[in-house]
Amino acid sequence: MALKIRGFSLEHSEWVIFSALIATESSLTTGIKAVRKQIQDEWDEIVATARKEALSGMPETLDKFIQMLQSGEIPAEALAELDGIQGCYRCGADIFRPEQAAEAVLGYYGWPDTNVDLEQLFKDANAEGIPEIESVDYSGVCQYCGYQMSKDD
Repeated sequence: MALKIRGFSLEHSEWVIFSALIATESSLTTGIKAVRKQIQDEWDEIVATARKEALSGMPETLDKFIQMLQSGEIPAEALAELDGIQGCYRCGADIFRPEQAAEAVLGYYGWPDTNVDLEQLFKDANAEGIPEIESVDYSGVCQYCGYQMSKDD
């Protein structure tokens, strides 16, 4: 239809705007709601795709993950998505949080029974591409901020 009227077809986002304009002819709020819903649906799809891609580095089983961890390989992108890598509460720098990473990995695999101390494995891992480990004295901050905070005590 747009091809006949305008001489060229509309892109998907242009169809959303065109549809919203038509909807606003009957009700302004209906048109705005239609655009907001479309934007939210598209954003949800983007987030789901990004999460799926980030988690694609996770092996199929916890045992394979443990083997990967023991070999010094840590899927940093997946751990960031699972909140094992977070920003320092004071300065925002990325820090690796072994306790949260261990819990997140166990949760990802459905909390299977295991005798392996994932938190300790994370602490012992010497992997490249992982940010510094969080401060030993202050949870949720980088080592520098932890040091600065200890000077304030």
